[in-house]
Order: sequence, then structure tokens, then C-alpha cells
Amino acid sequence: MRRRAIASILTAGVLTASMIMTSCGAAGSGSAPAPASEEASEEGGFVNMGNPWTDDATEEDVYALVNAYFIVPDGATGVIYRLLPSEKLAEMQFDLDGLHFNARMKPSDTLEDISGVQGEWDSDLEDELNGSEARFRAMEDGDEMIHSVIWIDQVTGLVYSLTTEDKDLDGFDITAVAGSMYQPEYEEFMPGSFVEENAAKSDFESFDELISYLEQGNAYTYFELEGFDGKLLAVTEETYDDLEGHNAAIDATFYGEVNGNVHFIGNAFSGGTAYPIRTDGTLVYYGGNHSCETEFMNNDGTGLMIKDTIWVDYDENGNETYSGFLRNDNESFDTIDLPEDPEEAGKLLDQMFADYEKAEVMNFTIVE
Repeated sequence: MRRRAIASILTAGVLTASMIMTSCGAAGSGSAPAPASEEASEEGGFVNMGNPWTDDATEEDVYALVNAYFIVPDGATGVIYRLLPSEKLAEMQFDLDGLHFNARMKPSDTLEDISGVQGEWDSDLEDELNGSEARFRAMEDGDEMIHSVIWIDQVTGLVYSLTTEDKDLDGFDITAVAGSMYQPEYEEFMPGSFVEENAAKSDFESFDELISYLEQGNAYTYFELEGFDGKLLAVTEETYDDLEGHNAAIDATFYGEVNGNVHFIGNAFSGGTAYPIRTDGTLVYYGGNHSCETEFMNNDGTGLMIKDTIWVDYDENGNETYSGFLRNDNESFDTIDLPEDPEEAGKLLDQMFADYEKAEVMNFTIVE
């Protein structure tokens, strides 16, 4: 099961507002969330409907409700968990360095306000937090100030909130706190290639950084493809001499710079050394004794897609069965079925092999 987490790694000098206000009659335009034990009332801009919270919950109770864990910061004391099962809302409270803190999360696909703070915000700014949609709000509440941020992570499918309250929050940057407190733990890292396994990560700052994780005998080469603005990188664990002047490879992983970082964009696997991976600047080619496949760059330049793929199987009597599909061009996402006539399908496979032979063998540089 995917494990997801919110890490409440908060700095000293920050007060969260979940439990500081314990009376409904707080002065000012707003109020922090009140304890579940309070009766329904409306006063001072605060509305409490007496929601049926479950107190004395455990970490496993939290996980069972929202499929995620809170991570308790080092040095925290007085940690308690509360749940609002009817809303699938989880809350953690704790004390750290003499201050009281609160964090909340719940499954949601919209940026809903789960902070529990009621009142009219003096400022309400839409922005991003760690690349996720967020809203930063602030208000004065009597002689206190309340700062709050809510954000949503589309990957985890969770919405989060952080709220802080203190007499003096001038210059306080809740962005830094919220950014540091949120540290999701997804599934165990699964490398997409041998180089990602070496690096223990899947994103790289540059091609040079990625290449630095290659080991002796590994190899790399740069190439270009129509539809991608810039160089692409192919890496392979090992090469072989194709006796035609190339350090060739029958399997390779491809990387490109997308949105400022170098990411995996595709791979290729040939059926043997008679079929080294090739490219003609428009397509990547690879194949085997009875198959051939090509790949092109997708429309948004973020990954390779199969353009044409054909393979043939033979029964015990030598009868041919062709399978696969074609695309009209490098822009189309619609596929075309192969002709039912084996002779016509065979001609298409022959043409793919002819195009394969015309393409250039990828020539890799071996790491010494």
C-alpha cells in the first residue's frame, strides 16, 4: 500500500492556532479551531457546530482513516491525534519548545479549507507550495495574529493545512514552515534504470550529473529527435563492437531535460546484437529476428511513444501471424490496424526493416 506522510518539522517561534483558543467568545474577526468538547455556538466570528471528533486516536487510526501518517518532529511532546470520521479529517497536536502546534489533512481533490479557522481574512493569496496549489491567509484576532496556509497534493490526493497564532507575527514567513513540514513518503523508490539505481533518485539537475553516476563499462551518447528542442541522452550498462566502428547497444534508457530537470523519457530493447539500437533523427529503431519497432517524441516533448510496431509469429506449420499497429505520422495518437492479409502485413514489416538499416547505429562513449 502506498505510504504517504505529512512531516510537521516546525521551527521554534511558531504557534499554530488549532487549540490555543479555547473559548467561543474570542475577540476580533476570527478564531482558531476549537476543541470538540465545546457546545455549538456563534460568537466573535467563530462558529462551532460541535462536530463529533474522536479523541485519543492513534497513528494507525489516522492511517486507517486517510491512508497517510503524520510524522512527529524531534523533541515534540504531548502528541495527540484526533479524528473527524464523518469528514475523513485527521488532526495532530503537539508541544515543541514551549509552543503548541496543530496539523490537519484529509483526502480531497479540491483545495478546500480544512483549517477550521472562522472569520474574514485580511489577506488571502493564491500561490504554490512545493509545486502544489496553495492559499496563504492572515488576519488579526484581537491582540493575536493568525496565519494559515492550505495546499493540495494531487499525487497523494490529500489536502493539508497549517495554522499559526501569536501576538507578533510581523515578518513571519509561513511559506518556509509549511514547505519544510510537508515531506511525503511515497512508495519505496523504484528505479527506472540502472543509473537511477546507482544514484538512488530519478531526477537529475543536468546530463553531467546523470553521467557522473555511470560506472566503469557503462556508456552514454547524445542524440536529437524531431519534436524535442535540445539534446537527448541515451545510457546503457554495456556495449559491444558491431565490427562497423560503433560501440553499439541492444538496450538503452533515454533521458531529456523537461521543466528544468533531466528525467526518464523512454527506453529501447533489441532482440540481439544483430539489431543495435539506431536513430535517424526522427525515430528510434530497434528490433529482433521477427519484429521491428520505432518510437517518436510525443507532442508535449516529455516522452517517447511507439509509432510503429510489427512482429510475426509462426505456427507449427510455418504459417505467419502478424501483430502490431501503425501510426500515420509523429503527431497522431490514433493507431492503425495491420492488414489482415499476411502478405501485405509482411511487406510493411520488410519496409520497417529497410528503414531500420538506413538509420544510424547509436555510437556510445564508454566510461573508463
